[in-house]
Amino acid sequence: MAPPGNADASLAGRLAFYNAVPSVVWSGLSWGPLTVFCYQHMARPWLYGLLGVSLLGYVVPAPGFGTGS
Repeated sequence: MAPPGNADASLAGRLAFYNAVPSVVWSGLSWGPLTVFCYQHMARPWLYGLLGVSLLGYVVPAPGFGTGS
């Protein structure tokens, strides 16, 4: 039998996974039509420019956001 601490961690991990599944499904359902629309109706320079701006969040370090951590 597993120690109680391990069972709690396993249960928490499983609950986190089950909580993430609807988020991933809804994100896919919303991003699908948006992606199709943007590729069909936006000029390529605007599309690539906005994509570049949206990816800046991965380049800026966390202290640059002013969160204090």
